[in-house]
Amino acid sequence: MLANKARSKQASDSNNALRSIAPKPIPGRQRAVKEEQAAELKELLATQNDWTLENLAQAWEQHTGKAISTSALHRNLHWLGYSYKKRVASLRKETRTNVLLS
Repeated sequence: MLANKARSKQASDSNNALRSIAPKPIPGRQRAVKEEQAAELKELLATQNDWTLENLAQAWEQHTGKAISTSALHRNLHWLGYSYKKRVASLRKETRTNVLLS
C-alpha cells in the first residue's frame, strides 16, 4: 500500500515538473487586432494619411466586420509602432507672404 502511494506521488511529481516547464499563456487583455491582422490594419492606414481614431475604427469595422473601440484601436496602433502628431494650424509660407504684401 505504501509502495503504491510512493509510486503515485513520484508519478504526479514528474507530471508536475513537466507541466511547470511548458509555456503558459500570457496574462492580460486579448488584442482587438490579432497579429495576423496587423498587415491588414497597416494597409488600411496607408490608404489615407489623416485618419482620426473614430474614422479608422469605422473603416476597420467595415473592412473586417468586427467593431473596435477607439481606445483599443489606440493601444493596437501603439503596439504596431504608430503615433500621432497634432497638426498646427498655420498658413503656408507662400500664403503668408501674399497676406503680408497686400
